[in-house]
Amino acid sequence: KPFALEGSQETMSCYSWTVGNDAPLYVNGVTFQNEGSFHHSNWFVVPEDVYPGDDGFWPCAERDFNDISAGLGGTVLFAQSTQAQQESMEFTEGAVIRIPARSKLVAGVHLLNLGPDPRETAGWMTLDAIHPGLVDTILSPMMLAYRDLDIPALSRQAFVGACPAGDMGAVELHYALPHYHRAGVEARLSFVEKGEPTVVVDQVGFGGQPMGRSFDPPLEFERFSGVEFQCTYDNPHDETLE
Repeated sequence: KPFALEGSQETMSCYSWTVGNDAPLYVNGVTFQNEGSFHHSNWFVVPEDVYPGDDGFWPCAERDFNDISAGLGGTVLFAQSTQAQQESMEFTEGAVIRIPARSKLVAGVHLLNLGPDPRETAGWMTLDAIHPGLVDTILSPMMLAYRDLDIPALSRQAFVGACPAGDMGAVELHYALPHYHRAGVEARLSFVEKGEPTVVVDQVGFGGQPMGRSFDPPLEFERFSGVEFQCTYDNPHDETLE
C-alpha cells in the first residue's frame, strides 16, 4: 500500500510485513527498491506477535516502536543508505542472516517529499534465501551511533568514538554501511587488532547513492579488540546543527 505525502512533507512512520514462514529462512542477500521520498529506513526481524496490528504503514508511537527495542527483540536485517532508491546487500557464499520461524519484518521509515506537490510512494524488498544445508556462517549485527551531535555554525567538526571490546578473539567483517545526511562529509570506521587500527570504511561525500560495502572475502581479525569511528560534518549555516 502506498504512503501519501503532502508537498514538502517530512514524517516518520513504521512499516511491518508478517512473513508467515513456518520454518527459518536463511537470507544471503537483500534488495530494496522504492519510488522515491524514502529518506532512509532501518529494517529489523522480530517475532510475529511483536508490534501487533495490521501490516503496512502505521504510526510508530502507537506500538512503542524504536530501533533499540526492535534490535534487542530480534535482529537487524537491512539499513537503507540515505536517499538511495535501489540498494542491494550481498554476502559471500554460505553467509546468512537467520530469520526465525513465524517472524515479522518491521522498519522505521523516514519519509521526505522534496517537491511542492503531493505524491504517493511505496517500497519493495526481496530476500535471497538459500537452503539450510548451504549455510556456513550465521551473521550477527553491530551498530555504532554518535547521537549527541552539536555542530557550530559556519564550521567543520569531526566527532570520534571508540568501543573497546577486550580480546574477543577471531571476528570477520562481511558488510558495512556508513550513515549520515547532507551535512556529513566523511565517515571512517576502523577495526582494532592488538592495539592497531585498520581502516575498513572511509566514505567521503554524500550523493544519495548506496554506501554499503560487501567484503569478499570477509575481512578477518584474529584478535579483535574493538572499533574506532569518526564522522565529519560541514555546517555552512548560521545556526548550530544538532
